[in-house]
Amino acid sequence: MSRGRRYNNEPKLNMKKVVAVILAIVVLVMFVVVIKRLLETGSTEEEMKVVSYYPVFTNEKWGVIDSMRKYCD
Repeated sequence: MSRGRRYNNEPKLNMKKVVAVILAIVVLVMFVVVIKRLLETGSTEEEMKVVSYYPVFTNEKWGVIDSMRKYCD
């Protein structure tokens, strides 16, 4: 027997190995995408704004004004 021949009519591809390689590639791609998104996510100006709230009493009602000058009942 030579080493180049298959023994006992084994199939050409081992499906367990093929599935394992495909799964490993998918996991690697997902890992790269997640790392890329984490690195791209920077702090924007909107995320850094601090909102302050101030109580207001008008017309015998209490309300709140935030630092963006919006009145809320």
